[in-house]
Amino acid sequence: MRIFRVLGLALAIILIRFLVPEIFHALEHTFLMVLQVIETVLTKAETGPNTASLIQLLPR
Repeated sequence: MRIFRVLGLALAIILIRFLVPEIFHALEHTFLMVLQVIETVLTKAETGPNTASLIQLLPR
């Protein structure tokens, strides 16, 4: 029975090894999109009193 624990641990380590870069890539993409939205909102706020709603500023 101990061999199944070892095999399970090895499988978990292998899965984590291959999935962690994908997780970091998704977090990086999300962070960059948030920064892009903030930049767009600030740019639109600076350009004049004709401000659009936040929904229109979101990237499509």
